[in-house]
Amino acid sequence: MNITFEPIPVALDEERADGCLVMADASLIGVLVMLSSADGEFAGKWFAEALFGSLGEEDQPLFADLEEARSWIAARLTSARS
Repeated sequence: MNITFEPIPVALDEERADGCLVMADASLIGVLVMLSSADGEFAGKWFAEALFGSLGEEDQPLFADLEEARSWIAARLTSARS
């Protein structure tokens, strides 16, 4: 399974945030958004703004970085396929 992240700006209320489209084998499976300083202690973490398919049944987690997100996504997709 090939999990990739494609940077994209995300419009949130009156601000724009750094975001990533999350693709698994060329299919969109989620959108991650980097939290800003307005989010206090969570600033700089990646928030799962939207998850699709089997991932949509999960809580919306926070990730320290995109590699942590990749590991979490891969584990859930692998268990969903078994």
